[in-house]
Amino acid sequence: MPQFLSPSAQSLLRALFKRTPSNRLGYGPDGFEHLKNHEFFNTINWDDLLNGCIQPPFKPPCSSINDILNFDSEYTSRTPHDSPCPPASASAHALFREFSYIAPGFFAEHNDNHNTTTTNNCNNHVNLNKEVLNGTNITCSSSPKENFSYSSRHDDDRANPVHVPEDLPPLTPTVARRFLRLVGLSGVKYKPFSVDYVLLEEIGKGSFSVVHKCCHRNTNAVCSVKIIDKSKRDAREEVEILLRHHNHPNIVSVRDVYENENLVYLVMEYLKGGELLDKIFREKFLSEREASNITYVIANTLSYLHSNMVVHRDLKPSNVLYADDSGDASSLRICDFGFAKQLRAENGLLMTPCYTANFVAPEVLKMQGYHAACDVWSLGVLVYTMLFGQTPFAIKPNESSEVVLSRIESGRLDLINNNWNKISDSAKDLLTKMLNPEPSKRCTASAILSHPWVKNRDQLSPELLTDVLLNDVTQTKNSVEATFRALNSTSKIPILEPVECSTLAQRRVRAKSILTNQIKVEERH
Repeated sequence: MPQFLSPSAQSLLRALFKRTPSNRLGYGPDGFEHLKNHEFFNTINWDDLLNGCIQPPFKPPCSSINDILNFDSEYTSRTPHDSPCPPASASAHALFREFSYIAPGFFAEHNDNHNTTTTNNCNNHVNLNKEVLNGTNITCSSSPKENFSYSSRHDDDRANPVHVPEDLPPLTPTVARRFLRLVGLSGVKYKPFSVDYVLLEEIGKGSFSVVHKCCHRNTNAVCSVKIIDKSKRDAREEVEILLRHHNHPNIVSVRDVYENENLVYLVMEYLKGGELLDKIFREKFLSEREASNITYVIANTLSYLHSNMVVHRDLKPSNVLYADDSGDASSLRICDFGFAKQLRAENGLLMTPCYTANFVAPEVLKMQGYHAACDVWSLGVLVYTMLFGQTPFAIKPNESSEVVLSRIESGRLDLINNNWNKISDSAKDLLTKMLNPEPSKRCTASAILSHPWVKNRDQLSPELLTDVLLNDVTQTKNSVEATFRALNSTSKIPILEPVECSTLAQRRVRAKSILTNQIKVEERH
């Protein structure tokens, strides 16, 4: 019996592994009651469990309402049986009830502008389809050539889209083991991305991925697609986290996931409102009340992620965007989970709050708290920038990482800023707690939500902070990037390969092969 198990767990296993069935725990008509009464299950309220009042320790990812991966195949493999329809009348076949499908291109009005983009065509088709469905009278052109001209141009747009990035050259055998990293995740498609989507212009680029706009061929919905190079980064963690948590209102939602040998296509909602700081820069001024509303939304999302043992680890301003042009804080979305981490137990299982209470080692909890503190610190930098129009540590965008890190470690904030005396004391108190250089002393995301500056945000002054963002916009954004670049400037951890991939192991294999061949030659002679 493994000695690392608790005494109650050892007792349960011994009782279940009795050789004689009559002596085995759970035997007989009252066996299940005896099993429930065992000391190992003392912490479980069976009535609450039956009524669904206990949070499950593991929530499998569900990509859509048709996802049946986590259901028993005994039921999902059965042939569906539909209820019979009422019998049709004898003359039902003679009735004409309009066409069941109407190609939208035949009802499109002629457009003389030959520079119409694919995106506009998508929007036009959506409007035309709505008119057809609503019964609006649409007059076709009398000239067949005019209708053909529009539909042919539309077909040309779809036949000649922006080219999908070509697959990378064949990877090395070591990296090739990462092929099809998303196997087992529900909803992942392995057909070509271009079958369902038209790739549009590039809207972002990172070290391991590039982001494009795209248009769905059937629904004409405009989305964004993150194309990840699998030879540079394992995308499974990011995809799994998003599939599990993308239904949160302030986390970017996932529409589709595609994978081939070298690339992963992560199709998400298109966040047309732009970055948070860009919106603030456009308005030039910001009030404490609005800054507190934004802080509440982001802190609430972080609290949700941290409670599910997920840490973002890259919460920089460029990863907080608006879903629309309303500018309302509720439309904010946290995106780019490329550095996010789902903490796991030593046995590889995902850790959730239910696991945390009784089964997680203290050092793992400390690590989770450390990563969560990193997210809180990043939010503190963002809040400081919103209130003061500059970053707390990177004064100039071209400052070295060493200089920025030295300021961060000291924890000294700029108290000479003109707005420092204008903001409320509660805002100063929260900033001091969020930007504490000691992670263990830093406040948590849930503590931010209960802080007076956030909890009583409706009572804050709506007066605009007049000195905010009077600095050069580009310089401020570059300073923010310099701050987060300094944090990510630590040396990369080498990827551990199997022992047989080492140079020494390969040399030994070659030497052994040569020796074996020599022995065979000598035996022949």
